[in-house]
Amino acid sequence: MSATSINENKSTGTTVGTLDTTDDDSGDTHIYSLISGTGSTDNASFSISGSSLLTAASFSYETKSFYSIRIRSTDSSGATYEEAFTITVNNANETPTDIALSATSVPENQSSGTTVGTLSTTDVDSGDSHTYSLVSGSGNFSISGSSLLTAASFDYETTTSYSITIRTSDSSGSTFDEAFTISITNLGTQQGGAIQGDTTSFSGVVTTYAGDGTSATTDGTGTAAQFKVPARVTTDGTNLFVTESSGHVIRKIVISSGVVTTLAGDGTGTTTDGTGTAVQFNALSGVTTDGTSLCGVEASGRVIRKIQ
Repeated sequence: MSATSINENKSTGTTVGTLDTTDDDSGDTHIYSLISGTGSTDNASFSISGSSLLTAASFSYETKSFYSIRIRSTDSSGATYEEAFTITVNNANETPTDIALSATSVPENQSSGTTVGTLSTTDVDSGDSHTYSLVSGSGNFSISGSSLLTAASFDYETTTSYSITIRTSDSSGSTFDEAFTISITNLGTQQGGAIQGDTTSFSGVVTTYAGDGTSATTDGTGTAAQFKVPARVTTDGTNLFVTESSGHVIRKIVISSGVVTTLAGDGTGTTTDGTGTAVQFNALSGVTTDGTSLCGVEASGRVIRKIQ
């Protein structure tokens, strides 16, 4: 047979190779057929037309890389000869089929160069490498390696979302494009201890989100938590940050779950720098965030503290 391999993904009816018979009877004619016997496992995946071996299916290297067939040659007098062949499927590069982005939102007021999310590609060619580029949206975003970054500082009140198109290119240059919508998270503004934002969806229904009314500093979820004179609150869009003026701590509430933890402060009413619960605050009366750090105001300590 002139060839015993074929590239994957070829259409049904593609020629694998041409059959030829060695026969001492010079000039004798031969017909060919697929025959059952040793090595005939995959006969059904092929056909014969004249002296050409053809595919009877489209093959995928990733599914199966070789096929076993058995062919009979019959001469003009009816004498036969049979032989088994192994047909190899060659791996061909395939185009990527999907792009995933680990996150599609970013808080407003972040500095240019903030990471939005990490890109990854779905590709049947396992182990292939990919590079990423922006087809559209380069004025507001950039890509570094597999990270989508901001190229500006966004304001929720100006624009709440941006549409971009990202291209993934594999090592052979095959590409796939996908559109994404990047949402800008509203951080709100703190005025008089309240978060001022879009109130159009408020219905006036009031529920207790966290705390049980006991004046104490106790971590927990929802009404299992306790606060000691909560004074001010701010948000980064994912968490709430609450100051306790008498508890001398800053509490963190995960908005999605209501889980309350103590972010910083040990409850002692003095001014001491440190990390986490090794910090001490003196009568916290205000807090705000720029999305990167918290700033707390100490009424009795007469200082402004920065928490990162």
